[in-house]
Amino acid sequence: MFAYQQRFLFRILGAQLNDWMCRLDDIRCLKAASTYFGDFLSNCYHSYHGTAHCTELVAYSLRTSAIRLDYAVFSFFRVIPDYRRTMYCYGLKQNPKTDSVILSLYKYFPENAAYFERDGDNLLNALSCNQNVNKLEQ
Repeated sequence: MFAYQQRFLFRILGAQLNDWMCRLDDIRCLKAASTYFGDFLSNCYHSYHGTAHCTELVAYSLRTSAIRLDYAVFSFFRVIPDYRRTMYCYGLKQNPKTDSVILSLYKYFPENAAYFERDGDNLLNALSCNQNVNKLEQ
């Protein structure tokens, strides 16, 4: 049981460190967030099932690609929930014209996935990272 708790704590700590590195404009973190976010968008663009299925596809496409970045996010084969908040925020911040996709995915959660609001909250946070006042008012 202790090993499981330790892995869980390291994952939470890693997610916090990841967020701070992007917040401090670490180029590796920003590049990782942008890469994951780009793959996430291409897989989720026409999603009718929220984000659960397309984050798994991101994992597969990154695992099979030739990209090798030496960064914490890339040590996982999929974007685990602890890291998604940072990926959504800094990915959208670097690709602000994709905010309509994030907004449509966010609107899915209140109607269809009220039992699991975490990713919905992460998407809402990402919309605030975009700093587009018109989108925030929607």
